[in-house]
Amino acid sequence: VVNSTDGGTVIGRTMELGIPLPDRASNEIWSLVATQRDEKRFGYAAISAALGGATSEAFVVEGMNEKGFTVSVQTLQQSVYENHTTPAPQPVTFDRVAAYLLQRCASVADVPTALR
Repeated sequence: VVNSTDGGTVIGRTMELGIPLPDRASNEIWSLVATQRDEKRFGYAAISAALGGATSEAFVVEGMNEKGFTVSVQTLQQSVYENHTTPAPQPVTFDRVAAYLLQRCASVADVPTALR
């Protein structure tokens, strides 16, 4: 994250997902998607990947919603986490978490509630 001289913020990152990409050219898997808000969810614009035959909206890797909340997916495949014994009421997998949060959160403060 870089703060510009005019008070804006620039967010940059690489598109390394830590998973093998298909043999086709990388410009064929990436798409810009935009979703509309509805009565319960925020609209957002995002970069997504069509992997494993899924549609381009299936795997949002980077996005910003209408409230200015941003999400960037990092797979961290070599990380080791503690075991979690409480089952999630509604599982959210890593390939769906960005879209899930963009639709439900106006700020970082909303994330814990959205993930409960």
